[in-house]
Amino acid sequence: MTLNERERFIFHMCAAMVLSTSEKYSSKPFNIKRIQTLVLTNRARHLSKSDVHKLTEDIKEEVLLGGTFYEELIHALVDNLDDVLDMEDGK
Repeated sequence: MTLNERERFIFHMCAAMVLSTSEKYSSKPFNIKRIQTLVLTNRARHLSKSDVHKLTEDIKEEVLLGGTFYEELIHALVDNLDDVLDMEDGK
């Protein structure tokens, strides 16, 4: 199975954001518009500006509504790192 354009856009934007926090890149400025342009040019060519705007708004809404989840996730990562990373059972 292959990812659709929306899924590729989300994946590559998230991957870039995660990479930007790594020690190697954290001292460099992160330009989200530049990353977005690169992703759209190279991995999600058929997404329109309207699609990107809608997707960005949906992601913002999800982040706001998912605040409790992120708090629980951070707590789990700090307290139970080995358990959280055990994805073999699909949980």
